[in-house]
Amino acid sequence: MFPVKHQDKSEWREPKHGDMRIWHNPQIPGKSFVWPVASIEEAAKMLELLAHYDGFLLNERHRVDYSNCNGLVVWDSNLDPDEDGERWTDWESEDGESIDDLEPHQWATAKWCCANHTPEQPKLPMLETV
Repeated sequence: MFPVKHQDKSEWREPKHGDMRIWHNPQIPGKSFVWPVASIEEAAKMLELLAHYDGFLLNERHRVDYSNCNGLVVWDSNLDPDEDGERWTDWESEDGESIDDLEPHQWATAKWCCANHTPEQPKLPMLETV
């Protein structure tokens, strides 16, 4: 068995462009749990596991009800920092799909839409519409 260990983000390194992490909120409203992941496949499997675990807790009457949500975010060095000084943004594939839209056979090959836009190669500016 693994000992219960509380999440200590102080041990994490500073994020780099393209780093990913999942977030999971087991009860809305509430605080989200976050965890770094190395691949889309790892993220999808962990998110699926966490969602099934919430259902298990409900079915086994450890909870009387729940409303959960989860997702995948990526660090985009091209973004301006938010109010917390972070640059996390929702992950989106090259085809505009979220991780929820992907089928399991796509997990290993899906790529982040902005993976080729490194900090040295800024994104093209958005065109303004009139």
